[in-house]
Amino acid sequence: VGGPKPFVNGDLLITLGITPGPIFKEILGEIYEAQLDGDVEDLSDAYKLLLKILEERYLEQCNSILDQE
Repeated sequence: VGGPKPFVNGDLLITLGITPGPIFKEILGEIYEAQLDGDVEDLSDAYKLLLKILEERYLEQCNSILDQE
């Protein structure tokens, strides 16, 4: 028998405008792992972690682009 149903799925990421790809697996995996560990207890926690992950990833991408200029 599998674990609990994930709070966040790919449909939500698509709704947020994220293009499907390898990043989906990374983001969803990180959130689900936190859910299994008890760090994410509800949908609100999942959204907060999702925003944190996106902020960190896009900040890294922006800094990388700026460093190249």
